[in-house]
Amino acid sequence: MRGPFFWPVPCSSIPKGLLHSWITGGSYPVSLPKEGCNVENLTEEKVTKLGMAPLYVLYLVASAYVAPEKINERHVVRAMEYGLSWRTPFSEGIFELLRSHLHEFYAEFPHEYNDTFSESLREEILSIKELLTQLSGPVEMLDDYKSALCKLAAFVAAGGAFRKEISDAGMQAQVDWIAEVFG
Repeated sequence: MRGPFFWPVPCSSIPKGLLHSWITGGSYPVSLPKEGCNVENLTEEKVTKLGMAPLYVLYLVASAYVAPEKINERHVVRAMEYGLSWRTPFSEGIFELLRSHLHEFYAEFPHEYNDTFSESLREEILSIKELLTQLSGPVEMLDDYKSALCKLAAFVAAGGAFRKEISDAGMQAQVDWIAEVFG
């Protein structure tokens, strides 16, 4: 499941009460905050991997414009606060987990940038796509999650994380690739 470069956030980094309140039963279905949302086959490792996906998207798109080491926590917070939007409780639960514990997720995100950084991010995003195909749940909820990642990519490419308008072909190429992966 894991890509070759990144690791899921250790479950110990995230308050146990939060994940354990979501995960119940033998097959680990996750009951998210609102009625009518039940996705099966979702473990703590998968939840944390899905929670890391917006960081992979942000870094992939933004690092086409600036060096990845110049993407700081302020850019991450801005992207997560203003660039993530969703319609379903499944996406809400995953993204609110990320937002509520952003410092823990950010601290676990590897900040070792090398020549294969972008390729490693792409492999992680492909592993997210694979993970989503293994989940059992309403198609609309899984599609909403994918759509939210695509919208986040577009937000970053438009300059939202940097608080300025940007029109960059490299960033747009990453947005197009993400849309193709999740389309």
